[in-house]
Amino acid sequence: MAESGNMPNTASVDTGSAASIAAFPQGESPTTLDQANAIATDRIESRLVAVGTELTRAISGVIAAVPTSKTRPLALSHELKVNKDVAYRTIKASELADPIAAIHQMPGPGPLRKLVRGAAKLGIDRELVRRATEAIDRFEELINSEAGDRGMLDGILSGWLPEVREKTDLAAKQAAYRGLSHLVGAAAEVVFDAAILTPSRESPFLTDGVFIRGLLGMRLGRAGAKVVFANRLLCPPAGRPPSTTIDNKPITSLRDIIQREFSSSDLSATAPVFSSDHERLLLLPESLGRSGAIDVVTAEFNPSCVYHTAPPGKRGKSGAYSEVILPARRSVFDVFVHESIFEGRTPHAVVYNTSIDGLANINDASRDHSRLDLPLRVETLGAGVSSTRVSDIPRYTELLRSVMSTRGLNEKQFRHYRCQQDFPLYGSQLYLAWDVVGAG
Repeated sequence: MAESGNMPNTASVDTGSAASIAAFPQGESPTTLDQANAIATDRIESRLVAVGTELTRAISGVIAAVPTSKTRPLALSHELKVNKDVAYRTIKASELADPIAAIHQMPGPGPLRKLVRGAAKLGIDRELVRRATEAIDRFEELINSEAGDRGMLDGILSGWLPEVREKTDLAAKQAAYRGLSHLVGAAAEVVFDAAILTPSRESPFLTDGVFIRGLLGMRLGRAGAKVVFANRLLCPPAGRPPSTTIDNKPITSLRDIIQREFSSSDLSATAPVFSSDHERLLLLPESLGRSGAIDVVTAEFNPSCVYHTAPPGKRGKSGAYSEVILPARRSVFDVFVHESIFEGRTPHAVVYNTSIDGLANINDASRDHSRLDLPLRVETLGAGVSSTRVSDIPRYTELLRSVMSTRGLNEKQFRHYRCQQDFPLYGSQLYLAWDVVGAG
């Protein structure tokens, strides 16, 4: 969607791939929510360190007292009558100096109690058994009071363990994808967006934008599900021309912006549905399952839609965003920036949860609570489109060159930035945004 200033409802046809233009605040300050989060984080970290330190020392003391090899999981497993994996994780955790990493590695309270009982039967010092039992009780109380279950605790721990974060996030997103694909009744293999930003001929502060959106392998997952590829038909801001097709023709229907050369040849499995401010492309029952999967690619031109320079006396952030409108296995978001704008600056990625308050304005501090703490990487891929190839998006480079050619753009004049996600969160909004200041 293209917006301008802080005006509401300022877009024409929205395929969810368009740009952020936001209000430019005079300054920012930490919010009460930020301060509360910092206090809560410090409290939990202190408790994790205390419980982890006590548990590691107590379990290490038990293992050291067992009359067998202290470093061989198989031997310890046999001696204490516990699972080999439990023995391995216990030995590894007891060797870690970081108490938070040790908690993550430790088995759960149940297996640890079984291990300690096995050691007690071998006649180790009762004081070691007492200390270990008390430490396990505090570990279990930590899980129950701070997390609710071990899976949630591992999610909390990953905030302090970067090497764990990626693994736990991916597992959670995979589970969310499977569940939501069933509940929504549809999914796509790939969701991709590409924004091409060029200086506006109408304003020294704004860029024009070409916005491409694709849903590949879009399919119904169960009979009776209703799946839409939606556009918001909103009014453009005063003085700004409406969005058009990439060859400057009026947009009267979603079908006007479908790039047929790069979409499924037979779109008979879809039907348009209209409401007051939306047009939806509805998937029909014959698209059920993988055999009925279709590809839809759209492209449109939005004039004067993204700030590259702040108006006098203002500053803030500006860029383009992508919406995840279907559960998908992968998302790709590319932004191509003309060499004359955002010079010497690299965008940063911000993700919002849109489920409560809808699409976010990146300069609206009241939406900071909607930001999701997801580790994202923005790749800088140089000039042109030669580096754009994606194995999951057939003919992607050809698509980009076709659109640029239609608009009369020279691909070598554009810097390329990319952000990819595996199993992106359904209902999220991803910004690639730059800090924007006034002309010097």
